[in-house]
Amino acid sequence: MKKYLLFSIFIVITGVAFAGVKTIGTPRVKNYPNTAYQAGTQSWSIDVGANGMMYFANNECVLEFDGVHWRSYPLPGQTVVRSVYASEDGRIYAGGYNEFGYFRKDDFGKMQFFPLHQSLPEKYRDFDDVWKIYPVNNAIIFQSYSQLMILENDSFKVIEAPGVFHFSFFVNEKLYLNDIEAGLLVFDGEKMNPLPGTEKLRGHLILSLMSLGNNSLLLTTDDNGLFKYENNELSNWETPASGLLKESQVFCGLRISDSEFAFGTILNGLIICNREGELIQHINIDKGLQNNTILSMSLDQYGNLWLGLDNGIDYVSINSPLTYFSDFNNLSSGYAAVIHNDLIYFGTNQGVFYASWRELQRGGGAYKFALIPGTQGQVWSLKVIDGTLFCGHNSGSFIIEGTNATLISNVQGGWNFVQTPDHSDILIGGTYNNLIKYQKIGGKWQFAAIVDGFSESSRFICFDKPHSLWISHGYKGVYRLTLNDSYDSVLHADYYSRDDKLPENVNLTLNSYNGKPVFSSGNNLYNYNYDADTFLIDSDLTEKLS
Repeated sequence: MKKYLLFSIFIVITGVAFAGVKTIGTPRVKNYPNTAYQAGTQSWSIDVGANGMMYFANNECVLEFDGVHWRSYPLPGQTVVRSVYASEDGRIYAGGYNEFGYFRKDDFGKMQFFPLHQSLPEKYRDFDDVWKIYPVNNAIIFQSYSQLMILENDSFKVIEAPGVFHFSFFVNEKLYLNDIEAGLLVFDGEKMNPLPGTEKLRGHLILSLMSLGNNSLLLTTDDNGLFKYENNELSNWETPASGLLKESQVFCGLRISDSEFAFGTILNGLIICNREGELIQHINIDKGLQNNTILSMSLDQYGNLWLGLDNGIDYVSINSPLTYFSDFNNLSSGYAAVIHNDLIYFGTNQGVFYASWRELQRGGGAYKFALIPGTQGQVWSLKVIDGTLFCGHNSGSFIIEGTNATLISNVQGGWNFVQTPDHSDILIGGTYNNLIKYQKIGGKWQFAAIVDGFSESSRFICFDKPHSLWISHGYKGVYRLTLNDSYDSVLHADYYSRDDKLPENVNLTLNSYNGKPVFSSGNNLYNYNYDADTFLIDSDLTEKLS
């Protein structure tokens, strides 16, 4: 399984409606190897049930997944399951080699199989694999290489293929069939008619067919590129992503929103484009997939994408507000991130890395971040104060301007920075063993002094009023310091621990909220009560952030 790092981009959305695939970062990929679901490596079709269950047509069985448990239901003939359709009435239709039917739970909750192929006339029973199953009006249509088998009102009608049905697609309430001899056909419920203007597709495999809206279609072929079909005319779909799609060999396609399209490829994983053919995401084995060959795709009830692979099943959270950066982007373990002056910066255990924010928004997720020279090593913080970007680093403290870093303090272990409430030209920095005063002189920030009278680690710091500085120590508890007028000396120090109703002395974090210190530990947030000189749980804020 691909290891994701600590960097993520969070974009707020509400509800479960599809919010659009993010162009920045990579959606999270969850791997399900066949050892997890205890069945075959390949899954040829995927569908979501009315109850939210996911169903997979697998080499060995129909797989059912409820988010926690996998269950398997083989066909009676033990054939490869090529197609699955979960109907609203709870039936799970499945098709294999010379057999098809549906699974349904009996009165005891046990899944039973009810064969349907035995109701076909004898001469139509050698139909090979059932590759697709569609609900069309009041009928269920089963498509094999040789024929359509239409079940309506408990009886079958069979439509034979002019040649061989290789692929079929149900788009905009119409059933399209790719016959290698007859070309692209449309089934009107009684017979199949050639789709006008698509004669040049005869002899080619059509691997995906999706609606582009406004009665236009998007088609991909095995060896002849991508096409747009509109007003009975076929034209090449030449877009920024066309070259990548051609060389990656598209095998399946899925319209995932009004303006976004997912392509599963043989050679290069998942490719997602917008209506203009601009690349939004490209997710392959380098970015978390188990395998680069995608055989099937389906959205779940949350708008996220399931992939049936040549080896395993993957879940891609394309509708999540979170995306990730990884070692593929030249990033290691992360501790800080900030966007400043059209650049995005990441503080890692290897240094400060940057990228163009504008370039990242173009999509694709392939951007490589570059190291800012001189920042090699552990970075603890990145903070913009009055338009200046400060970096807390194991080697000291830096100011970063564009792609350059200037060391302003070589005192080891720059943790954090905070501006004093009453002097905009003075900062206090926390380090491994000291507090440091920085001052802006002549428009430039520079080291001023080590604050006298305090020599503890100061990772989390904030002011609640002039000269009153709060510090959370990683192991010892909390300090409140009173600093002198020039902010270079401690006049008085108060120490707080579990005896003062703090939950712990260790792993307390400190942030400023509405100008007051807020301490977090475990599942609770704490405020300081000035009148009682003690700490109390902030129930309202804890509930808001829980």
